[in-house]
Amino acid sequence: MEKEFFLLGKEPGATVVHLLGEKSKKADNMDLWVWKENDTSEYTIKFAYKILEEDAQGDVVALYKSFWRIKEQPSSLFTAWMVMEDKIATKANLERSGINLGSNICCLCEEDEETTSRLFCACRSAWLVWSKCYEWVGWASTNHWEPEKHFINFKLSGINEVVNQIWGCVWIAVVEEVWKHRNKKFLKMVG
Repeated sequence: MEKEFFLLGKEPGATVVHLLGEKSKKADNMDLWVWKENDTSEYTIKFAYKILEEDAQGDVVALYKSFWRIKEQPSSLFTAWMVMEDKIATKANLERSGINLGSNICCLCEEDEETTSRLFCACRSAWLVWSKCYEWVGWASTNHWEPEKHFINFKLSGINEVVNQIWGCVWIAVVEEVWKHRNKKFLKMVG
């Protein structure tokens, strides 16, 4: 078809209009995109970014609403919240703050850098604990490497909210115990 355009000496647009027929051509109507998300119908990057930001904030609000509804010890909730916010004093976070500990290797598995994601989700020791939790309820799952996503994924599907609240307590308790165990090992290493 492209060869025909050049052979006929016509512009491709004129040939397409001819092939489609004159009825499809409307000279008085302009073809345009309309942005329906604001009053002016004009697309702006600023407004698109605002929509994306509001959508992301909605997800975060829903996450933390379900998190803070869990009936758990305030200190455990605070520790788990610090983990989800990546504010817990892991070796990587301490190093980023200018505190040099000499080695930033994970205290639990001694294999990789001790980041929040590594310590609570990807570390072999933590992974074994999460696997036992899943095994306990007869559930097969993959572990997310980010604590927020791990918390969201830890919910049991098809189960009522009360049971998921209890399951959320299990998640927070595991995070708290992993942190306590890490601190004991860390203090033995530096002491």
